[in-house]
Amino acid sequence: QAKLERELYNAGRILPQQLIPRYCSELKLPRELQDVSMSIVGNLQTFEVFPARKPQVIGALAVYMAHFFFPNVEIGRADIAEHTGVSQNILKAGHKKMCQVWEKLLPDNVKQSYDAEQIAEIIQY
Repeated sequence: QAKLERELYNAGRILPQQLIPRYCSELKLPRELQDVSMSIVGNLQTFEVFPARKPQVIGALAVYMAHFFFPNVEIGRADIAEHTGVSQNILKAGHKKMCQVWEKLLPDNVKQSYDAEQIAEIIQY
């Protein structure tokens, strides 16, 4: 699977949105978390937060940020790293950058469910 992803990426034909369903399926994550991840990916691209990053990294970072809003889902950075092929260090560094611009990244339904202080507390790593 990873080899196929690399070939598609090198051919310029793979998008992070195509990877999120597989990541979420492999991690046995709920559909709601997948939906939040897809919104985050779209916003990451719209606001060009990581313009030079590979699609695998963007997808993994979106799942990583989204998972914080699903406290009943028992996964962590190591699990996401293992299933996406993105290192824990990249997830940590990317998440730190994403925390600085969370207002642009999180979907409205998440932002409406929490106040800014709660969100800042939730996404702390």
